[in-house]
Amino acid sequence: MIKFKTKLLIIFYLFILTFIYGYEDCNLCFNTPWTFSISSDYGPRNVTTGTWFHKGIDYGMPRNTSVIPIEKGIITEIAFGEDTGWRVKYKINNGERVWNIYHIFSGTTDAIPVYSCQTLPCTSANKTWELRNATLVNPNNENDIKYSLVIIQWNGNYVSNVYTTHTYRNRNIKNEDGTYIMSNNTTRAITRSDVDVGVPFAPSGNSGISGSYHLHLGVNNGDDNPLRYLIHTPDINPTVVINNPPDRHIFMREELLVPYPITITVNSTGGLDLDKVDVWIYKNGSDKKEDRIHLPVPFPVGVQNTFQYGGVPGENKTSNIREFSQNNSSVIPIGNEPGTDKFILYQTFKDLNLPAGKHKLVAIAKDVNDHSSVTTTQKNYQLKIINLQL
Repeated sequence: MIKFKTKLLIIFYLFILTFIYGYEDCNLCFNTPWTFSISSDYGPRNVTTGTWFHKGIDYGMPRNTSVIPIEKGIITEIAFGEDTGWRVKYKINNGERVWNIYHIFSGTTDAIPVYSCQTLPCTSANKTWELRNATLVNPNNENDIKYSLVIIQWNGNYVSNVYTTHTYRNRNIKNEDGTYIMSNNTTRAITRSDVDVGVPFAPSGNSGISGSYHLHLGVNNGDDNPLRYLIHTPDINPTVVINNPPDRHIFMREELLVPYPITITVNSTGGLDLDKVDVWIYKNGSDKKEDRIHLPVPFPVGVQNTFQYGGVPGENKTSNIREFSQNNSSVIPIGNEPGTDKFILYQTFKDLNLPAGKHKLVAIAKDVNDHSSVTTTQKNYQLKIINLQL
């Protein structure tokens, strides 16, 4: 007969195993639901003029495009924000992810109702989507009345779906004249809060401060990179070009004594967005790991040499967003062009204690799914260090 303590241990281990196998660390689980190009990557922006972090990816989606969900879930929020415009948030059924959809419908204010349609101008007469405050009636008790924002998908005079938050689902929608919104000639429409794969639940627009038509997709309030979960085709490695110093550059004594700008351009527009950048010097052109130096040197305490955009759950992104400074040697991304960033790394070469001779400079970039690319010029890229008696 098994002792009581042994039984407790068995139950405890079974609980742990159930928790581990029940937890879904989903990586590259879903096909990208839209064929539109990514017009803005996930990560830091404009760090030379002030730092901020773009907590999602933008799709260049035309006006009134039907937005379909990444996976099944329940709507938790329909709201307006000055920078997000009209937004919808929904969490998946096990609660491990919350998807954020920004810039649905159009307009820069929270004035309602808001219409979306096939042809401009959008009015109540030609609407295909509508967002408005609604009177919601319990079909089992007409004295039980609630008020909430709803997103209505119209099909002529009838509706296909009415979406609201999970608090106000399973209710009828009453008009000001006392009539009800109908799903057909005889049936009153019922609100829903569940979203399903392949079924539209909102229209794209340009609401928010930018004014351009695009859709912002975020996950877990921007703390995670959506591209960790989405399978993209094509999946092309980022390309890297070292712009400065020129290939076979000969360093003179004056250049060794002051912070020298190493500039690198990384282009990831052919595939997924950029995640990491590393810069190395290989002593005397050696390919051995023990002969390489991870730049910049020295590096601020508590900060890794690798510049990371994010993409790893729980990663501290703000530690990698620093003001542009020659005195604070660091890897700094610059530029607004989607998918392309220029990095400036300030390095004082005398701090590296390199012997006189030729050395190889290598830049490596990886996208969020770990596809990597080494600078194409690395085999011929040499630095000649001379006059080291400083």
